[in-house]
Amino acid sequence: MEKKLKFFFDKQGDVLDISIGEPKGAISKEMSNDIVMRIILKQIKLLALPF
Repeated sequence: MEKKLKFFFDKQGDVLDISIGEPKGAISKEMSNDIVMRIILKQIKLLALPF
């Protein structure tokens, strides 16, 4: 099953959000000042990469 990438740009917040598949519960981990990764720990799957 192929997952689709979804792109959303919030002009006001100046944030690009790239999501993989449908929304799911996850935790966020700040990778640097401007990059946050949301992951599911049990599955170790990347869900989204907003920056």
